[in-house]
Amino acid sequence: MRFKPQIDYWIKFVLLFSVFAMYIPLYATKGTDFFILLGSALFVTVLILPILFVGYYELKEDYLQIRIWFLSKKIKYKNIESIQEAKGLQNNYALSRKRVRIREFGKSKYNYTDVSPIEMEQFIFELNSKIKKHQNKEY
Repeated sequence: MRFKPQIDYWIKFVLLFSVFAMYIPLYATKGTDFFILLGSALFVTVLILPILFVGYYELKEDYLQIRIWFLSKKIKYKNIESIQEAKGLQNNYALSRKRVRIREFGKSKYNYTDVSPIEMEQFIFELNSKIKKHQNKEY
């Protein structure tokens, strides 16, 4: 089952403003500098804009597949120690303050993966089902 990531409005604003701000200096430049700035702006646009559109969290048979643009991670269900709802602004695979924190066995208490699916309740239910199936216990 595939879930789309939740993206907070302020994160969308910051990303879109960053892209927009790259094009402002183009109005004041001429010649070679214009093409250098245009190339840089297009490069940044290609890096930033897909973050808003290319991403998912997919519950596969044996693992959770996380994909945000070019970042990807797999977490096997048998390695999940706990899941819980959390709030925060740490960089991770979550693009929202409201998120699900996934801890894995053998990792430090500060080593976790956050995800922010739109349908958080359904995501947690489905993930718990997969964990239970692979570990014979529920969190």
